Amino acid sequence: MRSLAAPSTLQVASVFLAALAVLSFGIQSYDLWPADEPRYAEVAREMLESGDYLVPRVNGEIYLEKPPLLFWSIAMFSRLTGQVDALSARLPSLLSALGVLLITYRLARRMYGPGVALWTVLILMSTVRFWWQARNAQIDMLLTLFMVIALYALWRWEEERHWRWWAVLALAMAAGTLAKGPPALLFPILFILTFYWYRPLPRKQLHWVALVLVAVAVTALWYVPARLAGAESAETAVQSGVFENLFRNTVGRMFLGVSKAQMPWYYLTTLPLDCLPWTLFFPWFLAWLWRARKTNQAGAFLWFWMAPAFIFFSLSIGKRALYLLPLFPAFAIGMAAALDELVLRWKRRPTPMHRILLILGAGLVLIGFLPVAGLLTPYAGMLPWYTLCFSGVLWATGTVLAAMRRRVPSSQWIHVITAVMAIVYCAAIAWILPAIDQFKSAKDFCAPVRALAENEHAFRLYSVGFSREEYIFYAHRFHEPVFTGLVGATPTDMDALIAKATLQKRARKVIAEAVEEVPLESLTRITPQDRDTLRQAIESAIRKDKQAEAMVAFEPALIAELDRFFTGFADEAPAFMFIQEEDWRWMAALCTEPPQCHIVREQQVGSREVLLFANESGAALARQTAF
Repeated sequence: MRSLAAPSTLQVASVFLAALAVLSFGIQSYDLWPADEPRYAEVAREMLESGDYLVPRVNGEIYLEKPPLLFWSIAMFSRLTGQVDALSARLPSLLSALGVLLITYRLARRMYGPGVALWTVLILMSTVRFWWQARNAQIDMLLTLFMVIALYALWRWEEERHWRWWAVLALAMAAGTLAKGPPALLFPILFILTFYWYRPLPRKQLHWVALVLVAVAVTALWYVPARLAGAESAETAVQSGVFENLFRNTVGRMFLGVSKAQMPWYYLTTLPLDCLPWTLFFPWFLAWLWRARKTNQAGAFLWFWMAPAFIFFSLSIGKRALYLLPLFPAFAIGMAAALDELVLRWKRRPTPMHRILLILGAGLVLIGFLPVAGLLTPYAGMLPWYTLCFSGVLWATGTVLAAMRRRVPSSQWIHVITAVMAIVYCAAIAWILPAIDQFKSAKDFCAPVRALAENEHAFRLYSVGFSREEYIFYAHRFHEPVFTGLVGATPTDMDALIAKATLQKRARKVIAEAVEEVPLESLTRITPQDRDTLRQAIESAIRKDKQAEAMVAFEPALIAELDRFFTGFADEAPAFMFIQEEDWRWMAALCTEPPQCHIVREQQVGSREVLLFANESGAALARQTAF
């Protein structure tokens, strides 16, 4: 028995228009944030500028860590908008999110009827992780679109066993691999292997191996020519392709923790936040899902889409919260069906729902105190006054929700919670994200370099000690990375390479921490007394470290490279460098003669205190250019 009446066409259209408004509100009101957004935008911009859509590049260097579908999409929208910016970079994710909502609605309608389908859309569009990824220039929403198409095709295959749904499934998996690579194969294959575990004949009829081969073949149509075009020979293309993309980005991330290594219970800590506000219903949802996996085919379908993938990614060492985004459509369908049953149970005795609405209202009031609490910290002067508007909206919304909780009809509970979250999201976009943007974005910091590049001045640009794509994107200029790799000769033996990299990483951390709090008269004019103080701090830190002897042996090669770089930087041609303050301190201490530099810009970008230095002629050039 269902508690929901079928919605009218107008109601369905209104919900989708509301989803468009909420997901797109202020989508270009803040800059592209690292690490992924500026990187992917920069790849698209270099495609447009070079005319080479086959081989992605960043900073002029080949970038094949990710397939090109998102980059092509950004480039296409950028042609329409006239430039690669926050809007064109985020449009693929926004349109993908709308597509996910549409396909999820159709799937939920076939599974549980039109009433549950409409609730599914409301739940999905208001879930924190889905809302955020819908307005983020990352690959995962694009991947989720193809995965929900695959899930829909699998359901229709179960209904009809018609070849066209096999073809849709194959194309969805192929498009997914062009969006993100092997993860697009994992979700459908894990489902097929577990859902058909005791039914080998239907599994055989699905020809799942052929599905994988089709997806791999489609991806190879791009990958092989791209790798060959960027390699010196076919042999090096194959070797580098296998190591960099198969090992590092798939096997390395999942099983060896090459990137984002986390403990097995990581998703148990992230999902409660990512699924807000519907986390409040988790106990009922999980109990419903456990029962439904055996009582109806739709419940089993949702279970085998979510549970195997959740276990697999939990066992993988490399984890990010957004990796589970393709599970959210199934979660929304299950949550809507579970709440439909729950409404029937609570219709006569609605006290539990009243308590949940009270908890949600109280939570909003408490969250509203966060900007106020920020005014009591040392960072109070950096917080704009308008963050208090966010507090006011949350206090008002939470108070009204708590006070009116008993007057909300049972059929409107989901609509009210969705509306409340829409208010919270819009308030955050209007008043919180702009406040964060001043710390996350490198746009203002890069303005002097960007002005020089746009005026076509000749100058050299270095990024010392780090190399980040947001500085390339917002400077509109390639930079030369310096001191971002190993110092000295590179060992050919893998064990020796790892040992040397570990040692140098440890050495840099020790010496950077040693000079962090040393007072200096001027960052640009390092006096002999400053150098002596800095050197003493470094030597004291090295003496206390267990690997001191190896670190001391590494120091002469470092000093020699520092001298070569700073000598070249100080010559007559205009030159600029991005450098973190912590790195500048120890580099100035160790090099034989610190260069006389000029600070063009100093700013905290993310967690980094970054300096834009110029040599004498670079500083003169900067003074001539308005920015």
